Amino acid sequence: EKQTSASVKTEASKVKLQYQKARGERNTFKQKADSLAKEMSRICRNGLGINDIEHIILDHQSLSSEVEELRSQKKKALQDVEDFRDAYRQTLQVQIRAGTDGEALRAIQRNVELEKIMTETTEYLNAKQMQLESVQDANRALTEELRLMADRCRAQNDI
Repeated sequence: EKQTSASVKTEASKVKLQYQKARGERNTFKQKADSLAKEMSRICRNGLGINDIEHIILDHQSLSSEVEELRSQKKKALQDVEDFRDAYRQTLQVQIRAGTDGEALRAIQRNVELEKIMTETTEYLNAKQMQLESVQDANRALTEELRLMADRCRAQNDI
């Protein structure tokens, strides 16, 4: 009987420890759930929902990829301009050596047209880059405004 009593007491203490551990974990999870609920209500309070936030993130990602694409296009266009200039210089040198005036004039005209096209392309890319930078600035301002609103909401929740 003493042995049975001792084993029951041992088992009871084990169960008690498990109960206390489970209770502590439950309290921890309750605190985490409350914290997450507060954070979600803070984010969604100013008329912004999860969909709005996801939309802002997707817009930012698409703009970033567009900026990268335009930068690579600009780099390629500038490289093309340099290549055309080099070709033009070589053409002029060949014409001077060959002494061909009619062909030289046509080559000069072609070169001028090509440089005009490249200049227009470069200007177009620069304009697009400026547009993207403006949109990025607006996105930064909106992000900052969202952050300030979140800070204000957090401050109000703390009161």
